[in-house]
Amino acid sequence: DADLDTPAAHALRAAGAKRRSGEPRTASARVSAGLLKKVAAHQSGTVLKITDMLPPKELARLADALSDNLSTERLDLEGCGVQDEGCRALAALLRANKRIEDLDLQLNQISDAGVAHLAAVLPHTGLRALRLADNSVSAAGAAWLMDAATEQRLLSGRIAQIYGLSDEIMAPL
Repeated sequence: DADLDTPAAHALRAAGAKRRSGEPRTASARVSAGLLKKVAAHQSGTVLKITDMLPPKELARLADALSDNLSTERLDLEGCGVQDEGCRALAALLRANKRIEDLDLQLNQISDAGVAHLAAVLPHTGLRALRLADNSVSAAGAAWLMDAATEQRLLSGRIAQIYGLSDEIMAPL
């Protein structure tokens, strides 16, 4: 019982309470029929995290299912192998579903070709955060994103924050 009254035990209980009372989350290793059913029923929670590689067809199925989803606000696809081809499906999703405010695409082998798809729709989305660390985005791709974020602010009054681009890329902008 004495071990239950330590600062570490209090911190663990507080973290557990925070997690239980926090945002509803769904984490899935892959895009299964069960996950797609949950998404279609708007029961995917405010945070949807995929933890495994997403082949293009699975990403397209997920994007299609999320296009009219009313519950997911944060889509975490970090390290899922989205690549440039997947950005095309995500751009269509973001245009259709303005409830998605936070998109995590870190570690996805995305280059300027993928960024071009995202930048083209960014002004017409609900995005507030786009996470692109550890991809292959050049200064040109970063400039497209900054221009798109500025246009988003002019059109809607909100501006997406672009996270994870290197200081060398962002310095000239």
